[in-house]
Amino acid sequence: MRPCVKMVFFLFLISVLAANTPLCFAQSIEPTVISLSASGLPSMEYFQGDIGSVEVWIRNNGSTQVGITLVSAHFNWTEPNVSNLTLSSMVNIDVGVELYLGKINFTVPADATVGYNSYYLYIEFDSPPGGEKYTWQTSDYQVWVEDQYRRLCDDLAVTASSKLANARQNVTSAQSAIQSFGSPQNQEANSFLSQAQGKLEEAQTYLSQAEKAYSNASEHYTSRAFQDAYTGFQECANASDNASASAAEASSLIAQAQQKETAYQQQKQAQQAQQVINYAIPITLAIVAFVVIILLVKRRHV
Repeated sequence: MRPCVKMVFFLFLISVLAANTPLCFAQSIEPTVISLSASGLPSMEYFQGDIGSVEVWIRNNGSTQVGITLVSAHFNWTEPNVSNLTLSSMVNIDVGVELYLGKINFTVPADATVGYNSYYLYIEFDSPPGGEKYTWQTSDYQVWVEDQYRRLCDDLAVTASSKLANARQNVTSAQSAIQSFGSPQNQEANSFLSQAQGKLEEAQTYLSQAEKAYSNASEHYTSRAFQDAYTGFQECANASDNASASAAEASSLIAQAQQKETAYQQQKQAQQAQQVINYAIPITLAIVAFVVIILLVKRRHV
């Protein structure tokens, strides 16, 4: 949605001279309502590079019809600083009539001065139409121009904050996984655990960088150093991505270590079961043989 500026002008044309004297007209145009708006922004506020428009209304409070031939907006910033209202022909306005003439579109230059900028409207008209030509301009008005980096910061700050929150969660999850893993007995699992701890430390370093960058960016934003703030939020986003990636690698290594340790424990249990079987068979045979011998001995004595 494009910003819109509405201005209402009263055009006064008053005939005051007596008969038999040359006919002259005193004229004045007085703005009575001024409102500037931009989508999502406070009234009278634009960003560098924004496109805006001025809605022009003119009311004829004079005593004769007038013909508007030109309406233009003049801004104090660098060229192009003059924008004309498109009129296909002279616009006649009868006495007491308020008429909407259309919009003057303008572009705020990317290098416009941050802060208050001035502008005025310039009007050319005939009174009466086809008669004597007049020109008039308003006094200066002000419009606030905001640093384009503030808008970039507003968008990037949300992204950086979200990525930072994800990084914190990912690092915490990886840290919990390592702490709960314990001390593996398998050599391969222990190697994976060692690598995971290294990746966790790397993730924590990136997370610390992201936290610091976000804090600095917030301070720059508060002090209106928006370009520095934008750089800081970008650094935060990048460091947060790196922290999440390292934490993900740590979690993956822990999963591999868990697989190796589980396989090792299962193999160890199988070996222990086999050993039990290996020991149980000879013992069972020995017991059976012992029982048989005892029975045979008893028979001989009977």
